[in-house]
Formats: sequence, structure tokens, C-alpha cells
Amino acid sequence: MVAVPYVQLTLRDVVVRIMECKHSCEINPARLGKDENAVGNLTSLIEFLDEALDSIIHSCDHCPL
Repeated sequence: MVAVPYVQLTLRDVVVRIMECKHSCEINPARLGKDENAVGNLTSLIEFLDEALDSIIHSCDHCPL
């Protein structure tokens, strides 16, 4: 429970951006829609993961002990 405010502060913007995004991040071929592109989805997924990781890395000063 101590880390909840930290996690919310650190990842809120990334999570909101993911939720508002209309582009799929599905990369499982069995679950792809007929008009979906796994490579394009993978690119979006990597961008979101990079953004989340950058947010975590740059939040060290706010991390609870």
C-alpha cells in the first residue's frame, strides 16, 4: 500500500494514453483481426513499453524507501 501513490504518479499518464489509444497492441496471430497487422501492433506495444519504462526510470526520486 505504501507504493500505490508512487505507482499511480509514475504510470498514470502512460496508462491513460494506452486506454485512449484506438490502435491495437495484439501480437498473437490467433487473436489478430483480419485487418490487423502484427508488426504495426508490435511497434505500438514497444512504444508504450518504452514510455512506461522511461517513466519508471525517471521516477527514482519519488520511489518510497
